Amino acid sequence: MKTFDHPPRILFLYGSLRERSYSRLLAEEAARIIEGFGAEIKLSKFIKVFTSK
Repeated sequence: MKTFDHPPRILFLYGSLRERSYSRLLAEEAARIIEGFGAEIKLSKFIKVFTSK
C-alpha cells in the first residue's frame, strides 16, 4: 500500500448564496470535525448559474 507524506485533503462544497444557509453551516461544521482528525480542509461555494434561452 502506498503511503503519503501529507494529510488527507478534503474539499467541502456548499451551494447557497445566503450568508447563513444550512448548507454552509453544515459544510463548516463538518470541516471543523474532519480538521480535528488532521485532514487538510478547503471550503468552497458551488454555484451553478442557470440561464434561460
